[in-house]
Amino acid sequence: MRSDLKLGTIISTTDLLKFLSCEELSVLDLLRSKGLATPIPVVASEQLAAKMGLLSEAVALDALQEKYGEAVKISARDQKAHAATLAAMNQGAKLIYQGLILTEMGGFLYESRPDFLLKVNYPSSFGDYSYEPIDSKLSKSTNLEDLFQVLDYADALSSVQGTLPRRVHLYLAGREQVSYRSQAYIEEIRLQKDRFIRFVEASKTVYPVGDVFAELDPKPNSRCVVCDWSASCESYWERSDSLYRVANITKQQVMKLIEAGIGSLTELANAKPEDIGHGMPAGVMEMLIAQAKAQLKTIEGGTGKPYFEIRPDAYAQALSGKGLGLLPKPSEGDIFFDIEGDPFYKPDGLEYLFGIAYLNDGALEFKAFWGTDPEMERKAFGDLIDFIIERWENYPDLHVYHYAPYERSAISKLASRCNYKIFEVDSILRGGLLVDLYPAVKGTLILGTDSYSLKKVEKLYLDEGRHESVTTAMGSVETFEAWLGSGEQELLDEIERYNEMDVRSTAMLRDFLMGKRHELVSQTSEFPYRSDGEEVMNDREKNEREAELERLELALVAKAQTAESPEWQRTYQLCSDLISFHVREDKPIWWRYFNLISPERDVSDYMSEPGCIGGLARKSQRQDEKGNACVTYSFDPHQSFKFTDEKLLDPELEYESYLDPGSRSGKISVGAPTHVDYARGLIEIKRNPKYPSERDPQNLVAFNYVSTEVIDKAIQRFASRLINTENPAELRDVGVEVLARDKPKFSFNGQSYLGVAPLVKALGPMETDDVITETAIKVCERLDHSYLVIQGPPGAGKTFLSAKMISDLVKKGNKVFITALSHSAIDNLIEAMVPMVSANEILLRVDGAKAKKMAGVKYIKSAEVASYLQTEGGMAVGATIWNGARQELSKGFDFAFVDEAGQFSLANAIALSTSCRNLVLTGDPQQLAQPVTGSHPFGAACSVLEHLVGGRDVVDDDYGLFLPRTFRMHPRLTNVVSAISYDSKLSSTNDLEKLELLDASPLPRHGLAYIPVEHQGNIYRSQEEVEAAKQVAEFLLQRSWIDKHGKRLEITPDQIMVVAPYNAQTNALRAALDGLASVGTVDKFQGREAPFVIVSLSASDGESSSRGVDFLFSTNRLNVAISRAKVMSIVLASPTLLETKPRTIDQLELLGAVAKVIKASAKVELSKLS
Repeated sequence: MRSDLKLGTIISTTDLLKFLSCEELSVLDLLRSKGLATPIPVVASEQLAAKMGLLSEAVALDALQEKYGEAVKISARDQKAHAATLAAMNQGAKLIYQGLILTEMGGFLYESRPDFLLKVNYPSSFGDYSYEPIDSKLSKSTNLEDLFQVLDYADALSSVQGTLPRRVHLYLAGREQVSYRSQAYIEEIRLQKDRFIRFVEASKTVYPVGDVFAELDPKPNSRCVVCDWSASCESYWERSDSLYRVANITKQQVMKLIEAGIGSLTELANAKPEDIGHGMPAGVMEMLIAQAKAQLKTIEGGTGKPYFEIRPDAYAQALSGKGLGLLPKPSEGDIFFDIEGDPFYKPDGLEYLFGIAYLNDGALEFKAFWGTDPEMERKAFGDLIDFIIERWENYPDLHVYHYAPYERSAISKLASRCNYKIFEVDSILRGGLLVDLYPAVKGTLILGTDSYSLKKVEKLYLDEGRHESVTTAMGSVETFEAWLGSGEQELLDEIERYNEMDVRSTAMLRDFLMGKRHELVSQTSEFPYRSDGEEVMNDREKNEREAELERLELALVAKAQTAESPEWQRTYQLCSDLISFHVREDKPIWWRYFNLISPERDVSDYMSEPGCIGGLARKSQRQDEKGNACVTYSFDPHQSFKFTDEKLLDPELEYESYLDPGSRSGKISVGAPTHVDYARGLIEIKRNPKYPSERDPQNLVAFNYVSTEVIDKAIQRFASRLINTENPAELRDVGVEVLARDKPKFSFNGQSYLGVAPLVKALGPMETDDVITETAIKVCERLDHSYLVIQGPPGAGKTFLSAKMISDLVKKGNKVFITALSHSAIDNLIEAMVPMVSANEILLRVDGAKAKKMAGVKYIKSAEVASYLQTEGGMAVGATIWNGARQELSKGFDFAFVDEAGQFSLANAIALSTSCRNLVLTGDPQQLAQPVTGSHPFGAACSVLEHLVGGRDVVDDDYGLFLPRTFRMHPRLTNVVSAISYDSKLSSTNDLEKLELLDASPLPRHGLAYIPVEHQGNIYRSQEEVEAAKQVAEFLLQRSWIDKHGKRLEITPDQIMVVAPYNAQTNALRAALDGLASVGTVDKFQGREAPFVIVSLSASDGESSSRGVDFLFSTNRLNVAISRAKVMSIVLASPTLLETKPRTIDQLELLGAVAKVIKASAKVELSKLS
């Protein structure tokens, strides 16, 4: 941002990017441009970036000129440069270098400086050509700022050439040019730019009359570490005694304290819990006050050495296995560990340095494992794990110490994502080798610093400060990114020195804490060292199952290495990666289990963890009619929890059984919930007689595990066939077709067809008016050991179509297996078939507790399926994949139908392929995705539908059929859903134009409405939106609507559906809207519909939203939420939530879809509803 005497204030894309991270920064830069404010000098990483950026431009210029010809170089400045750029574009220059585009925006001159403009064959105001921007970048992968910047250039280009560039391009340091579709992101770019211009417009008359920082009151955020105003803001927080200086305080807690009249660190230090009121739990209030007192003592001490004290409850903590009780007995084999990682490295981040220290001949020796690209990362990770395992064998009592949870999380994800060292990492985690010193510090000390980072804690035991040039984790990332651009070894050396200091500091911290342990024991009495469960620690040998999986994986990798074509190399590798799919899925379940039963966890962890309830207190007990004890417990109702049919475990009891495997008390459910009062925070549990009667759980953990052995064995049988076949094409196996992503094969009139489109053409005109159904039936029955995809958007009649197809196949004597991820989806499809099958046709359902009982369906046991396959005639059998993957069914079914295949894993589809000759996969990859718990190699985590559709919005005509009409939504709803999810290829049937809300004002008669609901500080529950949803529901219930037949109907509660992303919000909505509407999450309502849908987004802002922006604004979930409606979807949201600033490229695309929805919505004021 700069000022010009002639042109006034000039702003740029760089200023917009700064605004996205910190609004106060924009004001400060504006004041600096006017000479009214100057930052306290800091070492600015941006200077290095600017220097390296010039180098990257020069490299890109040479490469692009070689490819596209000599560039027109723009050397003028400001308006002359703008004129020269336009002249070059008018003349049709092939490549323009360092052009400038100036646009008027809100009284400012907005300058855009793309590195390159590339001429493309797409019409614009210049003629039959237009321009697309290319920007050169330092890194080898794309980050958000890079893409945002070049998209902003595209927006500027649209103003001078009359059309939006179809694509934007980034030229990366690896000499790779990557491209992105502008249309997927541009609405969010324009929304954020409009916000920025309005903000600067409102700020341009701000002149400091005193302390500008006091007027702005900036808040800490993630950009502070790279901002050149950071020292100035820190100085302000210090002199204003800001609450944000209190260690571990949250934004929500600050707001609650201010509401209670406590506005500074000193006021908090002198407060009493009763001064704060009931805004937060008592234990949390007491810890915040104690923390503020300690920091105040550090400030008053004035020595720079932090004040600290031992927590009053340190001994009690230790006795319960927390705090100092988390420390195991030291061993000569102990290892100290720290990772340096780059979260911006695409696609999955990069752990580029694993540093360890260990005793060697009595001295602490440092060792670095470098992984500067994904391949080297995998090797470095493997070398590290091998080192730990080998040392563990020599020192059975060793532990691996680290600080904060990142290291545990990183090695877990790497093992799964790389499909490498999974069993070794599992042994390390289950064996309790990793020791996180952060909870040990938190459970022992009250430290008078503004954070409990290692850099702050080490001031207790490091007499001298650090002297390395890299001093922070973000500094390490920035230095690594600089190395990616320059390759200068000194940069890596700087990072290694920093990492070594971190590792050595971790070792010194362990020794410091051991000293405090000895002091506490001398003042009280001995307490036990941490125990890890000897049976688990010594169980390090691979079992037979693990050895067989590894043998198959290696054999497939060998086949991949010798395959002649890249396609078969990928296919063999993908099959290798699928072998352990369920192993990688299972491990996080168990790692989460062990993590949640660990004494490192406290009540706040359980309160914030989905699937848990923290802070239970017994209220009452009764006996039911069968004499079972039913106990009611109270809890904080603001927790976001969800229980389905999982076991409810007591984590403290689980840990006791873990330490004593012979106790046989593990995995014992506390009982089953009989009633939950979400509003008051009460849960009644029918106690399990096996749960100790003298105990009451303080916390509950939901846990469920189902063995996948039968599925794994089917995948292994498939893999063995693939390994033992020289030419896989000769197998004529549908699993091979799916895995290789070959076009489906068909046989018709003695000829073979490759791909759906050629077959449809050969079939000629259909004979009935229902062209889609007739086409699907005819295409399906001509499958030749292959597969067919049927993509059915919301309301497109997918279930009816599937039922017709299966009924037709059964009538012709085929045996059909029906499956899906859920029992309800299987039953829905079978129920749709019941009226379509005749008495002599067999419709079977494998029986079970979750199977719906229906007339016209015969219920059998799983073991009976194989015998039915030996009978004459057609039949359909509904069951889960656990039944469909059984060995005795080998290729016994002519067809298998998978419903909701967008949630059905590719691995499970391969398992199912062993039981059938043809697969029909129905569903929609644009709706709810397959649930995944683990990290997987690229491609292995896909649903089978994602794999075959290949990332497109709509399935390719050669791979399947797209159902292009919805029988549910009014066209105004359909148009939006179609634009954000279906490449604008979905339309409504004509009769849906009649759908209408009568007496609608101020709501629209149909389509979308957005109702702003002001609130702050809500993470996953908004009482304000609960009340708004109730008001909207009551408004609707006083009105009537017109259905697609033109019939007028009164609106009833079953015609209103209220959807929210979080369980805490649905719990509150259910309590408030009892009898007024159906309430649930998106997951619950997929497949259902209602005339009216109210969507409550719940969170106040994106940054503090539970489970993050990616979950809250998921395009798939947004699609499902608004497409449940026939007439209207009404979105309730905080305006600040819709102003969420993207932090990743994925979020930019997600927010772009949200921006399209809001732009298409009628804005309605809640106060006008009556």
